[in-house]
Amino acid sequence: MNNAEQAASTQKLSYEQLLAKYDAQEAERKRLETELAAAKESKARQNTVSFKCRAKGERYTDNKGVERTGTGVLSMYGLGRFPVSLYESQWNTLIKAVKDGSVEKALKEHAAKLSKQ
Repeated sequence: MNNAEQAASTQKLSYEQLLAKYDAQEAERKRLETELAAAKESKARQNTVSFKCRAKGERYTDNKGVERTGTGVLSMYGLGRFPVSLYESQWNTLIKAVKDGSVEKALKEHAAKLSKQ
């Protein structure tokens, strides 16, 4: 619909119809403001990590309503857009590398090449 058609259709609306249209738009604006505030709050909490684990073979429904089966991995959320999901042996290897200092050593060695976020 072009601007002329919009203007013509707006002129045909009664006061009550215009008021209802305004109220609907106002409600949508408030909903979007609430959504934006929630997104900003989520961004502020981004520096926290959380964990989730689904047992191998465990049936569950994801947040989109799709039925899934667990894989037996531990997922860590909060490092970036996607979770880091590792099996127990992989977590143990990572923990060992952190404890013996090899992760810090690698970070120091490659500090000039690494991007800061």
